[in-house]
Amino acid sequence: MRFRAVSNVIGSVLLIFSGAFALPIATGLWFGEALMDLAIIYGTPAVVSFLLGSVALLLTRDIKVIRDNEGFAAVGLGWLVIVLIGAMPYVIHGTLYYETNAYDHRNPFALDADDPYRSGEALTNAFFESMSGFTTTGASVLEMPTHRTVVENGTERVVAVEGNYYPREYGYSLIMWRAETTWLGGMGIIVMSVVFLSRILSGTILLLRAEGVTTEARLRPKLKDTFAILRWIYIGMTVAMIVLLKMAGMRLYDAICNSFSVIATAGFSPMFNSIKAYPDPIVQTIIVAFMALSAINFVLYYHLFTGKPGKFFGDPEMRTFVGIMTLGCLLIVLNLVFSAGMRWDHALHQGVFNGVSIVSTTGFSNSDFDQWPETSRLILILFMFIGGCAGSTAGALKVVRVLVLFKTFKREVIRLLNPRSVVCVRLGGQPVPEDAITGLLTFVVIYIAIAILSTLAILLMEPDLAMIDALSGVATTMANVGPGLGSLGPTETYLSLTVPTKLWLCGCMWFGRLEIYAALILFFPSTYKT
Repeated sequence: MRFRAVSNVIGSVLLIFSGAFALPIATGLWFGEALMDLAIIYGTPAVVSFLLGSVALLLTRDIKVIRDNEGFAAVGLGWLVIVLIGAMPYVIHGTLYYETNAYDHRNPFALDADDPYRSGEALTNAFFESMSGFTTTGASVLEMPTHRTVVENGTERVVAVEGNYYPREYGYSLIMWRAETTWLGGMGIIVMSVVFLSRILSGTILLLRAEGVTTEARLRPKLKDTFAILRWIYIGMTVAMIVLLKMAGMRLYDAICNSFSVIATAGFSPMFNSIKAYPDPIVQTIIVAFMALSAINFVLYYHLFTGKPGKFFGDPEMRTFVGIMTLGCLLIVLNLVFSAGMRWDHALHQGVFNGVSIVSTTGFSNSDFDQWPETSRLILILFMFIGGCAGSTAGALKVVRVLVLFKTFKREVIRLLNPRSVVCVRLGGQPVPEDAITGLLTFVVIYIAIAILSTLAILLMEPDLAMIDALSGVATTMANVGPGLGSLGPTETYLSLTVPTKLWLCGCMWFGRLEIYAALILFFPSTYKT
């Protein structure tokens, strides 16, 4: 592998990425934040990104062709570099505003020169929040304080903090940056799907067309043209949602932050209590609709918008996804009514919203689903493993894999009953190659193995954590969902976890977002051979 070629790809990304810091700066100026502070908080990482990208491109300007292993390495390593630079605003902001933090509530990102452990924890928190954003996971370490120290006439007194609005505690610019990381991460997933991972995923995720990268599914002969189309669909859906939420009465700032997270199927809201803070049924209906739409293959929208509705509504993965989502939400609603004694309207409201949120791997919540009956919680865990469609920003195993697994299982049962029968696994009328099925089964085994090993590791590092909490924490980070169950539920954060646990969960997010293989191959020596 030529490291100069990898540097060339990462350098190009960093050069573009440096412009992303303009949005939080503009947001901060609009809300009256100090220009000098904004320049330090966001100008510093912007300059670092620009300089690193420029130097990398200048030193590798002769690179014209990127090989497969170099492309995979660029995806895995590039994601880590972006996450590290993206964590800088959290650390700088937390350190600058250390003195104004709430009473008995230390800013999770603030460095402390007198306490190396706290500084290490702050760096880990910033890395965790950045990784969670760029992988569109939505797991957070941000908490809302209950009290604050104020000084009046030279006298300190403690006052209660009312509300659940993050921007008032951490700044409008920082929460906008937090939301933007999810949106950029979602855009990066589209790039990764269409450009870098086309060959390795064509045999496993598929499956011939699901990622929109094979000959049959490309929208244009050139990959860059395909990406351009998907990029505008992604932007168009974001703008449409912002407009609809604004028309429904949501503040523009909140509409932008929530739309960024929904289209990227992340879960970062400017409210500590997530979408529960927006009780308007129209607002929640818009959000639940776009959560479902964002978990569908973006290639299908191109067919729908270009007058080919048959390809959209006839897609087997999309229809299976809708079926799984509908059945799961229905079972949750019935369970809430007959087991929890909840009213039908409340059960429908909570069950559908949270069910769609989890299966789409968005991670928003409008109620504390950790208080639901065990059956409903089990369905949510299953949703965490299934996820949305390939070619979308959703995470987890992906419905196409589940669909092919079911068809393969059905074939084996038929073979068992009739050994002489010849049964071909088909998807969308096309036969699935045996090597693709083998690759898929291998992927699922590796995915489950990593989940089990990670759960054991978390339990060893967090002896006071319940097993269901550890399992849900691993499942939700690997699937890029966000909230888990128990102490990691929708009303809790990941702040209380130890540094090693947070770093391990960061690894789970990274592995899950890169579809395991793109991260795993970096640990094989053969990857680095020419």
